Amino acid sequence: ATFPSFQEMDRGDISFTNNSNDGVYVALGQLRFFSDNLLARVEEIEFEDQALRDEALFVANLYGGIARYFYGTYYGLNRGEGGGGVITDDTDNPGPFIPAAEMYDQAIAKMEAARALGSEAEARIINTIIARIHLIEGDLNAAAAAAAAGMVEGDAPFQSLHIDENTNYFWSQAGQGRSQFVTDFRFQAYVDANPQEAARIPLEPITGSDDVTVFYLQGKHTARSSPLNVATWQENELMLAEIDLANGTAAGALARVNAGRASHSIDPLDASDMLTLMDERDKELFTMGLRLVDQRRTDTWHLGPDTWQFLPITQNERNINENF
Repeated sequence: ATFPSFQEMDRGDISFTNNSNDGVYVALGQLRFFSDNLLARVEEIEFEDQALRDEALFVANLYGGIARYFYGTYYGLNRGEGGGGVITDDTDNPGPFIPAAEMYDQAIAKMEAARALGSEAEARIINTIIARIHLIEGDLNAAAAAAAAGMVEGDAPFQSLHIDENTNYFWSQAGQGRSQFVTDFRFQAYVDANPQEAARIPLEPITGSDDVTVFYLQGKHTARSSPLNVATWQENELMLAEIDLANGTAAGALARVNAGRASHSIDPLDASDMLTLMDERDKELFTMGLRLVDQRRTDTWHLGPDTWQFLPITQNERNINENF
């Protein structure tokens, strides 16, 4: 990459002034603020149309919950510590750092409020995201209960939608738009071992600056406006499969794993254990941003002990926030 900010992230040695991180942090803050602000505005408006009011409350709570999930999952205050974020409604009175456990509690509360107002399909999507949070927290019983009411085979994926003016970042930085970063070579190894895997791990070769080394770009998001999966029924099945394995139900886990493979016309496996399942998650959840989450929760972090496992709260936040 020509951007040193991406190289910092790749090495887990991320400066507080990393400008690529700063842009993401600002966007996440906007998502959280606009969601909460919409909620406050709805409470002040006298609606003649109750259905419209419910829709506004649904949107505000859902995305307020998602923003808090992202804070807890992807941001942290210091190296070697867990995730969390900052919620500030008054620029003259910045909020304190909120650890992931509390941020997740807030996220779940908001998503449950949205779930009560949504359709059955929307409720299943919310349950899948809640199950993911519980899985991250290591609460398998709560994860099982949520996933059991989560997305089912045939449900359309819940997606982040993009347009030419607000492009899919994988296209603009790791694809045909620009090749700032490429996939790990393990993905090509998956495809080499079983060409059917190209259905869920599409890759495009690209020659490096030495005109010799061949790298592989993701080929899943091939346009500026390509949607990005946030939650899928296949992920829900993999969460239930992991819980099955933890409970000693290998046959049930295998059936769930193979249901996901069949959705991409990939031959079934004969057996599945936890290592196989993690490989399946790596393949199925390609470009969904969950690999590092899985590494943290399974204690298989790929970098050294003194590296960032989260994106750091930015220097701009630290400069204006007297709590740090």
